[in-house]
Amino acid sequence: MSEAEEKDSEGGGQMEWLYSQDLVGKLISKLDPAEQSEVHANSAVALVGFISQQQQMHWSASLPAAQSRFASSLVATESVGALLERLLKAKILNKKMTVP
Repeated sequence: MSEAEEKDSEGGGQMEWLYSQDLVGKLISKLDPAEQSEVHANSAVALVGFISQQQQMHWSASLPAAQSRFASSLVATESVGALLERLLKAKILNKKMTVP
C-alpha cells in the first residue's frame, strides 16, 4: 500500500473511491489522439506519478515496498494494451495526415 493509501485508510476513503472509479483507465483514455495535447500532458504526468511514487517508495525503504494499487493497475495487461492501442492509433493517424 502506498503512503497516500496508508494515510487515507486512517480516515477517509478518497483513495478507495478514486481506485473504484478506475482512475488509471480514465487517465489512459485521455491519451486518445482526439484529445488536446494539454490533456495528453496532464494525463501522462498523473500516470508517471504513480510509477514515480512507487519507485521512490521502493528506493527509500529498507524493506521491499508493497506495490500501490494504482501502479498495479497501470502495469496490468489491460492497461498496457490500452496504452499500446492509443500509441498505435496515434501513429496510424499521423501517417494518414502525412500521406498526400
